[in-house]
Amino acid sequence: MAINEILLRHTFILNELKKRPLSFDDLQWHLETQGSIYGYNLNISQRTFQRDIKLIKEIFGVEIYFDKANKTYRISEENYKKNEWILDSLHTVAAANLGLNLSDYVLPDKRNSKGKEFFIDILTAIKKRKVLKLFYKKFIADTWYEYNVEPLVLKEFRYRWYLLAYDTEDRLIKTFGLDRIIGIEQTGLPVRKYTNFDAKGFFRDFYGIITVEGAKPVRVVLSFDPAQGKYVKTVPVHHSQKIIVDDENELRIELNLVPTEDFIMDLLSHGDRVKVLSPESLADEIKNILQNAIEKYG
Repeated sequence: MAINEILLRHTFILNELKKRPLSFDDLQWHLETQGSIYGYNLNISQRTFQRDIKLIKEIFGVEIYFDKANKTYRISEENYKKNEWILDSLHTVAAANLGLNLSDYVLPDKRNSKGKEFFIDILTAIKKRKVLKLFYKKFIADTWYEYNVEPLVLKEFRYRWYLLAYDTEDRLIKTFGLDRIIGIEQTGLPVRKYTNFDAKGFFRDFYGIITVEGAKPVRVVLSFDPAQGKYVKTVPVHHSQKIIVDDENELRIELNLVPTEDFIMDLLSHGDRVKVLSPESLADEIKNILQNAIEKYG
């Protein structure tokens, strides 16, 4: 069977099971239907399906398991969400294999992340725990700089990808925008400082990619107008978000984080649809920023 048929079959399996649990017969019917629409033979046997389950777990990190009580196959939501960005790319590739002219039906954001050509190099170094040499051009300078770093984790924020890495010369953890990297070399040298880095723990108390060493999280209380509140409920500001009040007058939430610059910029993007109720220091900082902007731009 051609590789594109296997790719399409895996995509359709994941897509259908994401919607709801299915028996093997029902899943097989969906595959046959989709295959007939696009001119592919996606029919499978139980043996082939069991092989697909193993491949999907190995390649995409998503586990499919059999619910004996209901005699249906289910998808692990936790695994799916963890690898959703990979699966989104899989759907795009699968759509191209269906013979569709994507430019006629898909309008991608023009701010799509740059620097993805270095993904494999960086991920390889992270997995093998090897030092990378980065050739990096900062926004504020025309010249490029050379860094030897221990790569720790890749993180996406606001349509841009960043590499969090330990600078072996300055002995500091730094963030590098992938779109500013102009070249990468694999040094082959082993990492020595961070052999077991907890990325999730490192960013737990922060918003975005700016971190402050030694900073402690504070309780932040925000009040959104009802319309904006609907959006904030579906797209939480931070993983610590808790709803305090939700009525016809406001959505009031509580966060537990370090109010860094990128968090403040996000608050400002909501305009007068959000009010900072606590802490007072953050509310005063927002007021000062707005007042300075008014004085500067009228």
